[in-house]
Amino acid sequence: MKIDDSIVVDFLLGKEIKNSWIFESSGGYNAPDKKNAVIIKTVYERINSYLKSFKVKNEELFVRLFKENYANILNDMEVILSVGCSYGAFFELHENKPYMVIDMGMLASYVKYDYDVVEVVRNILTQEIAHRCVGITTPYEDDFSYYEMLSYSVYDDGITSLLSYAEDSFKVDWNAEDINKKFDEAKKTMTLAMYEKNENEMSHWLDKTSGDDYWGRFSAVLGMIYFGKNLDNMEEIFNNDWHFIIDDIFKVNA
Repeated sequence: MKIDDSIVVDFLLGKEIKNSWIFESSGGYNAPDKKNAVIIKTVYERINSYLKSFKVKNEELFVRLFKENYANILNDMEVILSVGCSYGAFFELHENKPYMVIDMGMLASYVKYDYDVVEVVRNILTQEIAHRCVGITTPYEDDFSYYEMLSYSVYDDGITSLLSYAEDSFKVDWNAEDINKKFDEAKKTMTLAMYEKNENEMSHWLDKTSGDDYWGRFSAVLGMIYFGKNLDNMEEIFNNDWHFIIDDIFKVNA
């Protein structure tokens, strides 16, 4: 993993940073409050040190599912540590090269809510690396139909959510009462979404698949719990035709 910390270092040295290309991709430059420089510096030092020995969650599953693609993506990944972005973390293609940008100022704001910023970063990177691994074997296409978009989200977001949900997914009780309740709720919502005919309402359902409400992302929840319930067969399911994954979920768990 490559780390570019030049932006946050320049900020801490009092240098001008607002002209960096990354701010064009994140809603413009939001000048951080200089009163927060101490906490930003603390967060930066902690994250920078942590990334040098970074490991994804569920590394065994990463290797089983993605093999050499996982190692290649991890080795080639470039993370930009920044400050002044509008988002805490985002993926960006710049001059045909992929970057993961993580904003130290936004992370610093989590500290007052007692979040473990290292764990936040680990979750973000685990999920992003998983998305890239899935994308290599099963790329997203811009001409997907509405139903294909839902199916792909169940597949892609389900896998990536499972890999970042817990340290070891094999130690999660995927048949626990609360998990089954979430699963049933996601199935009911998917039933409403997949039979939608109104184009405006279709957009509403697609927006919910990537919303801020973790358990409201019904397609990701549906896929995550489905894969969780079938961990012993996950490689087989992963290699199956994802177009039929919703049908498979409803057949098996009818």
